[in-house]
Amino acid sequence: MATFTVNGNIRSATNIAMGNVSLGVLDTQRLFTDFSNLTQGFRRFLLSLDRRLREVTDRVVDVRDGQIALDDWVKGRKPAIRQGKPEKRLFMITEGNATVVRYTESGYVPLARLAKGDFFGSVPFFDLGHEPHSASIFASPDLKISQLDPDAFLAEYEQLPPTFKKLIEHMATCISVTTKVACDTLTSDGDGDTDGAPS
Repeated sequence: MATFTVNGNIRSATNIAMGNVSLGVLDTQRLFTDFSNLTQGFRRFLLSLDRRLREVTDRVVDVRDGQIALDDWVKGRKPAIRQGKPEKRLFMITEGNATVVRYTESGYVPLARLAKGDFFGSVPFFDLGHEPHSASIFASPDLKISQLDPDAFLAEYEQLPPTFKKLIEHMATCISVTTKVACDTLTSDGDGDTDGAPS
């Protein structure tokens, strides 16, 4: 999504075809226009999704390398959303920060760090495999949030052009699948640093 902002985005991966492939060409100017026509709040939401995908991708590497210490993610923080508890609201961080942590049978898996401008809560049009059903949110002591209108977000999402909507759905799927990879990696590696229960 950062590709459609004024500053653009640096490609972070290379695609290599493993055989004969057929490619469709996207009209980037049309997609840029679609992005520009979104409300400011929805654009911020999509950029937050983009950052969350990058965060959870980095966590896969951290889990694999044993570079995660749970205390860094939960110590001195209070749970704002507990995994599995019902939550219908959607929030945006205006000050402070938060962390996304999933509990698994093998221990706790830190997934993403959230900062000012990022969202958390219940997204009404897809499941990221994160909060509220599959992860908890731990808030810094100085966290301040504003509550968003999920119905307004849903209405705007449903009016999106099909191609743009598919891009968003694909990003959400990537977040969910990459989260599963991080959790599966912990299960296979058994990293002891994530076993302690958050206070």
